[in-house]
Amino acid sequence: MKTLLISGSPRKNGESDYFLKELEGKLKGEIIRYDAYKSEIKGCVDCRYCWTHDRCAFPDFKELDDVIREVDNIVIASPIYFSEVTGRLLDFLSKCQVYWSNKYIRKSPIEMTEKKGALILAYAGHCEEEKPYSTMKILMNMMGVKEYFPLITTPDTDNVPASEDKEALKKIEELAEFLNR
Repeated sequence: MKTLLISGSPRKNGESDYFLKELEGKLKGEIIRYDAYKSEIKGCVDCRYCWTHDRCAFPDFKELDDVIREVDNIVIASPIYFSEVTGRLLDFLSKCQVYWSNKYIRKSPIEMTEKKGALILAYAGHCEEEKPYSTMKILMNMMGVKEYFPLITTPDTDNVPASEDKEALKKIEELAEFLNR
């Protein structure tokens, strides 16, 4: 079993990353981690190469593309900024346009493993979860996620750090069980 963990947090030891580290310690199999803020992957420039090819024209996405096509699980964790996941995470994942183009433009969906997926969101309050959850479900669907774990949130990080959010930590344990099945 292979699990891809993607962090959208700019903070190395932020709340989102705390949950990914907790989850990582509970998962079976190989774990592959990408951090959007450390990655050299640039955003999609709408060159439309993927309108006629099943790969992105830019080599920066090749390694992650290969990983996405073969993993069994994908988990994305991000803080919420202005009612959305981080801009760098969106930029980083915009290269998934290749999957959309193959499905809807080329009418030849890319073969990849069916996956389980989950989204973890951290925020300080006064945010809506529906928008980032919807955005990430669209992206994860393009990456082959067919079965989703319910959204995990820690909604008051200014007052309750992730390490003290007992409800969210319990859901992280349940997520590990879901992914390990």
